[in-house]
Amino acid sequence: MKTTILTSLLIFFVGSFLNDAIAQKSLEEEAVIFAAEYQKANDRKDIVFLERHIDDQFISVGPNSSIWDKSQALENAARPNEKQDFKVIEVKGIPVKTMSSGNIVVLISNWKVVRQANSPANAVPQTDSGTTTGVYQKTDIWRILSEHVAFDRPTPTNSLPEIDRISGILDRSLVFRNYDYVERLLAPEYMRVNELGMSAQKAAFLSELRSRKLVILSIKTSNVYINQRENTAVETGLVDIKGTFEEVEFLKSLEYTRIWKQSDDQWRVTADYFR
Repeated sequence: MKTTILTSLLIFFVGSFLNDAIAQKSLEEEAVIFAAEYQKANDRKDIVFLERHIDDQFISVGPNSSIWDKSQALENAARPNEKQDFKVIEVKGIPVKTMSSGNIVVLISNWKVVRQANSPANAVPQTDSGTTTGVYQKTDIWRILSEHVAFDRPTPTNSLPEIDRISGILDRSLVFRNYDYVERLLAPEYMRVNELGMSAQKAAFLSELRSRKLVILSIKTSNVYINQRENTAVETGLVDIKGTFEEVEFLKSLEYTRIWKQSDDQWRVTADYFR
């Protein structure tokens, strides 16, 4: 059911951008139009279009901590629509921000979906809301690099002090360059996606750290929320990161999502997503 809601809200929120496009298009306006075309292709299950315009390194992070690559996105798009046990009453997408850097454009929107169960007849409507971030790149054609759909932050929980503790150790290990410990805390399938939609797998990220191509000098988090679903936990918050990349200094203030999974009584990070 969440997958269906995710697909619907992506279609509707990007569609709201299309009405604002004008004839003389900037790069950002071109991206808005492409994003609407992309979501319509999802809606009509146009696999040829999707195959061409989804980047080979595409990553999609869903609100339930699911992570899709290109092959999984295509497989999901080709799957027949399932009969749902609810009806959608209202879908709204409110554009928040459009940003660009070179040939990359980031589209951010707030969204709300109101749905009602088919049974009983007087079921109370349920509302989901959150933020969607899509990252697009124009080369010879437009491609989608990544998308991230997040629910609004729920009330913070204090039931996961272990994750809060380990997350702090991971951040300190990055700053003090204890990369062997960092490696232990990252799951084999670890994926890191930066605010421009660029992704790096575990081996590539560790290589950047150990070669000092990427040096993290300080990490400060705030407004941290941690919520658990069975053996998965989702940590969200704000982070200030200071460091150097290829010897060029940077200071970034970002929102982040860190996804944890428990295996053999050990919590490990499977993904970090920044925006």
